[in-house]
Amino acid sequence: FKQKTAYEIRPRDWSSDVCSSDLMIDVSDGLGGDLGHLAAASGVRVVFDLDRVPCVPGATPEEAAASGEEYELACTGPATLDAAAFERAFGVPLTRVGFVEAAGRPSVVAERRGAVVTLPKGFTHFAR
Repeated sequence: FKQKTAYEIRPRDWSSDVCSSDLMIDVSDGLGGDLGHLAAASGVRVVFDLDRVPCVPGATPEEAAASGEEYELACTGPATLDAAAFERAFGVPLTRVGFVEAAGRPSVVAERRGAVVTLPKGFTHFAR
């Protein structure tokens, strides 16, 4: 298993000839929650850095990681992916927010300034 790099991208058409994506999910329930779905479905550990999560003005990184209102996609790509070349080719900026690794148990870890933090709660469709 090779370590992959986790990216958050703005949705647009893009070619698998240039960048293959092993894993992808729409971020509609919050980045933390949706990365949890990705980890569970794929049997991996996802580690992401709250300080790297893009935020709208006035939002904290924790709020941004819990929100699903700003439609985004989260995907993985090879660690060697050239994000600048990808943006030049497709006009789609990529933001590296963390990495994916093999795990005995699927999980998501959020970090802030190098320390593990409690994951913000995302949207739960069937919560009462």
